[in-house]
Amino acid sequence: MSDLRTKYPQIPELVFNALVRHREHTQTWTHGHFVTALLSNDLMEAFNRADADCLEAMPEIVRFVYNDLPAPSHGSAEKVAAWLSSARVPADTSNA
Repeated sequence: MSDLRTKYPQIPELVFNALVRHREHTQTWTHGHFVTALLSNDLMEAFNRADADCLEAMPEIVRFVYNDLPAPSHGSAEKVAAWLSSARVPADTSNA
């Protein structure tokens, strides 16, 4: 993950972490409105939901999605929903 962080230093931490969890395919819940719109390829909604930091980092955020997320994980609301529903949830080892 540190290589990705070095590659995308402008992405706000919360958004970066959400994208990494999405990439790792271990998250079954939906993201916030901004990330969901971004992954669903809803540009107008993504810009509408973005805060000032995300607006400034938008070119870098889009590069992350385009270059470093698997193609089946983004591009439409249906693709995002299918990706999330098929995620590999790590086993709970807290009681082990």
